[in-house]
Amino acid sequence: MLKKYFADLTSNNKPVKSRFPQQYVFILFCTTISSIMISIFLLQLFLILLFVLYLFERFEYKKNAVDGYILVIFLFGIIRILSIIFSNYPATSIPALYKEALLYIGILVFSFYVKVFYKKMNIILVVFLVSSVFVALVGIVKFDLRFVNRSQSFSSGYSVFSLFLMQSFTITLFTYRELKFKYSNWIWAITLVFIFTALITSLGRTNIAIAFIVLIFALIIKKIDLKLALIVLVLAGALSFISFQLNDEEIKHRIESPTTLSDRDILWEGASLLAFDHPLLGFGPRTFKDIFPLSNKLVDKGIGSWHNEYIEIYFESGIIGIISYLFLIFYIFRGCIRYLKKNSKNDLARSTVHGILIVLIGFCLASLTSGFITSITISVQFAFFVALLSSIERSIRLNE
Repeated sequence: MLKKYFADLTSNNKPVKSRFPQQYVFILFCTTISSIMISIFLLQLFLILLFVLYLFERFEYKKNAVDGYILVIFLFGIIRILSIIFSNYPATSIPALYKEALLYIGILVFSFYVKVFYKKMNIILVVFLVSSVFVALVGIVKFDLRFVNRSQSFSSGYSVFSLFLMQSFTITLFTYRELKFKYSNWIWAITLVFIFTALITSLGRTNIAIAFIVLIFALIIKKIDLKLALIVLVLAGALSFISFQLNDEEIKHRIESPTTLSDRDILWEGASLLAFDHPLLGFGPRTFKDIFPLSNKLVDKGIGSWHNEYIEIYFESGIIGIISYLFLIFYIFRGCIRYLKKNSKNDLARSTVHGILIVLIGFCLASLTSGFITSITISVQFAFFVALLSSIERSIRLNE
């Protein structure tokens, strides 16, 4: 019965429309996606405004926009709520209700409005990528002026900043050929250079490595030509070198301690001590500081998470939580593969889905040292990518 229900959802080709003047709603939508990493306050403000509009949209159209992607994300959300209800530390876990709410609001409104504005997908992608370049430039300037030891944005630390840009870098690589306009090759080369430079100066080793692998992969499958790839690497390397001449504090520390594990060996040791406690629904969200048994061994006393999303979801929401998390990833992965197997005539849509597939793999790899699903900003970026996939997959049923 559940399989049939999901099949019905994925075969839904009924219209999705907005009852409000589209030009104003589209501006608000673009403003929302462009504020993801610029300001948490603005992101919350614009997303809530968009959600208010969504609430007043016609029920029929909202129903038509619902699909399996929304359901699997909300399934994960229900389990997170259960883990809050049964948390060992309710006062610690309750803030997760509003701190993680943007993911669920985001997937509802993005999934709806991307379908409404599907024919403007090229503009939506350009807006998102331009905002990513702005975020990258902010990080580089803050780093070069020595305001921070590692590149970061106004609203987040270097880890979230790095993960956000790694995924923006991937989407840029896989769509630049289809987002064509005058001098597009040079414009996208500069875009990639700034984003890659910001990544390097953030010193997030995992995300830098993933971005470099993605670049090599894009070169192998001919999504980018060798000349452009070399330009990106040389210019990003040169700009990074200049930046490290202006601000070398953190890089000196990295050179002196190249094998530092950032306390991860202690985190793993602590995880092994708790591995079989509360296995069903976990200890509750955001309870790391309440349950970690080796806090006195940590060099960095400010650590507030497991630095591994798989471990974190398990300890916070138990076996049920990690199963729902892995199922969510699998379902989205399957959606990408299913679309790419079809004979889509829309090159931009196909390249975007290809990029989202690599983004998803990047998220999975990055989650070994950080996380995305419970991050306020990265989860919204994730919801945006899922909404793009949902809308693109739906478009092929409508003959695009």
